[in-house]
Amino acid sequence: MLDYTLIVGGSYVETTVKWKLEATKLTLKHSNISNYPGATAISMFESFNGGRDNCISGFASYLKEEVNAG
Repeated sequence: MLDYTLIVGGSYVETTVKWKLEATKLTLKHSNISNYPGATAISMFESFNGGRDNCISGFASYLKEEVNAG
């Protein structure tokens, strides 16, 4: 399991990202986004999507290249 905390510059709001890899399942949980005020929580959730997508894409590339899983 990999857990890390994000603090968006100037916001002082912490969110936590948890990745858990099991034999055939990758679980991602991003919590505390609701701590942002009002509509900001929605825009922050949408902005985090790109980062999560990049991580998953990078992981897929790693599997294909390093462990010949593709």
